[in-house]
Amino acid sequence: QTTVQPDFRVMDAHELAFEDESFDVVFGKAILHHLDYAVALDEISRVLKPGGVMVFMEPLDFNPVMKAVRAATPKLRTPDEKPIDYPQWRLFEERFDVELHPVQLTSAVASPVSQKLFREPQNLLTRSAFEADKMLRHVPGFRLWFRSGLIVGRKPSAS
Repeated sequence: QTTVQPDFRVMDAHELAFEDESFDVVFGKAILHHLDYAVALDEISRVLKPGGVMVFMEPLDFNPVMKAVRAATPKLRTPDEKPIDYPQWRLFEERFDVELHPVQLTSAVASPVSQKLFREPQNLLTRSAFEADKMLRHVPGFRLWFRSGLIVGRKPSAS
């Protein structure tokens, strides 16, 4: 059994206080959309070893319905938020061999409705929405309509 001893540090993600090529993996959840993508991704690439992997869960902004909801509810977000759209996605592709694993399409709607209708979070509505999402993420054209995405990028190995 491996023991992991975390070493938590607070720092600016635009200027990471780590040596070049220090990490095999860089992970984050819902932070990149608050940053300057180009600068943050350059830093992630800098600290990753060749062949290293970055994994981030981030909100997506490809879906026109989601764009409209965000535009209609600005007080639910901070002013610096910029979910991933085509220009940001290109920044990922320029730096990493990247894959998008979409999360929450029908379940993004089902969840708040379910909270009003059911006591238990695991119910027919949420289970059905989860199963629908599993199918829809494989339908061409729907992948980018999801609410969030797990982004997995591999830093190219040195040639």
